Amino acid sequence: MINFKFIKISDPEYPRERALRWEMLHKPQGLPPGAEVCPEDERGLHLIALEKKEVIGCILFHPDSPKSGKIIQLALAELHDHQGFVRKLLHHLEHHLVEKGFKEIECVVKSDNLDFYERLGFHNLGQKHKPQLDQDFFLLHKALHESE
Repeated sequence: MINFKFIKISDPEYPRERALRWEMLHKPQGLPPGAEVCPEDERGLHLIALEKKEVIGCILFHPDSPKSGKIIQLALAELHDHQGFVRKLLHHLEHHLVEKGFKEIECVVKSDNLDFYERLGFHNLGQKHKPQLDQDFFLLHKALHESE
């Protein structure tokens, strides 16, 4: 059974969330532990997916204003990939944001994830190249609605 939980950086699950973000997002790029920490951690909204006591997924969302914000980092444990958990994490986040009065969200994704996010209602606002990673990324936007 998967449970979703919003946490703060003072909660005991936070180090496990950070470890997952590093393992899935930063370690493959050759970055050291600690690279997953970003300025948005302190003020951000942390949503985790728990299976028993294991953090298997997480989203770090940062509000830019009372009505909009950005998904800064999203990570999912490799064992749970392609099982619908990213969709469930995003749906849980979006539902919570609508309840809090948010109207829109943005995120930046790699080209291999573009189709998935577009199927979830995100719209492509343009391409960016990050030379330090030698990859292309896309800025996506989604308007949130009461039915989310």
